[in-house]
Amino acid sequence: SKRDIFVSLIAGLILVAVLVPSLVFVNNETLDVTEENDIQSSTIKIIATAQTETASETASEIVSETATETATETADSEIPTTDTEITSDEKVSSTKDLKTSTTENKSSVEANERSTLSEVNMPDSSIESSKPDKDTRTSEVLEDEVSTTDITTNKDETTTLFEVRNPKLVQVSNFKLALSQPKEETVSERVKRILSTVPLIDGHNDFPMSIRENAKNDVEMSHFGCDLTKLEPWASDSTSHTDLRRLRKGMVGGQFWSAYMGCNTQYTDAVQTFLEQIDVIHQLVRNYPDDLQWADSADGIEAAFRSGKIASLVGVESGHAIGSSLAVLRTLYEAGARYMTLTH
Repeated sequence: SKRDIFVSLIAGLILVAVLVPSLVFVNNETLDVTEENDIQSSTIKIIATAQTETASETASEIVSETATETATETADSEIPTTDTEITSDEKVSSTKDLKTSTTENKSSVEANERSTLSEVNMPDSSIESSKPDKDTRTSEVLEDEVSTTDITTNKDETTTLFEVRNPKLVQVSNFKLALSQPKEETVSERVKRILSTVPLIDGHNDFPMSIRENAKNDVEMSHFGCDLTKLEPWASDSTSHTDLRRLRKGMVGGQFWSAYMGCNTQYTDAVQTFLEQIDVIHQLVRNYPDDLQWADSADGIEAAFRSGKIASLVGVESGHAIGSSLAVLRTLYEAGARYMTLTH
């Protein structure tokens, strides 16, 4: 009847509408798999070609090195015949080894190619199962692993350079430093090193007063170049603590010689006695020219130091030396005084 025909047409249209998309989807899936296989095959070919080229380059380098060694050994005419025969045998064996290694390289390339193909053709589930388990070790454990670096010495001996058991601690063993450690400097050595480059200035020395008291200002009788610790009256004088030997031993670079008179000279003959003491200092410097050098400035001190002599300057001790007169002060400056204390 017409009704049955109409129902059959409707059913046919529904069937077509269901089957056509399914067929299209299956066809697209087949195309995708085919393209993926083509890409994997081309990738495998590229990898295999690269491995083959690497093996060929390695073989050619070994052959060239062997040829160079052969030419060098042939050029040496002093090698005995037996050694030449032994060398030729070694060459033959090395050539055989080279061929063997080349064959092994080709075999390894083919094996890698086959393994790569098998991995490509494996289902996704098998590939995921072949992956190694994720490293669950903590970062602390990984950092504490021993890492050893080897070095080769001149004697072809392999020694351990570093052993790292903790990133904050590096233990060095079996390794000698190229530079020797500097010797530790003692206090005495340091003092000598400094005083040999920088002048040491002593600001007060009463030896001119000792000359006045013990030798009546006769500088010739001072015996300043001798060991005054053993010579009287200087050895018994509690105010005498110096001589040239002790100045040299102490590495003194500059000396202020004191022009001093007691306060009992104030308002009497202070100016005269102070001028006499400055004169004694000038005589002392003139009598020992190999050790003392006159100075009245910083440049003079440096010049004396460069000459290996003790710079000699004048210091006036106590202000009563000028007799309350600025003219006397200027005169003392012209005489070489470079400082004056107000009191004693």
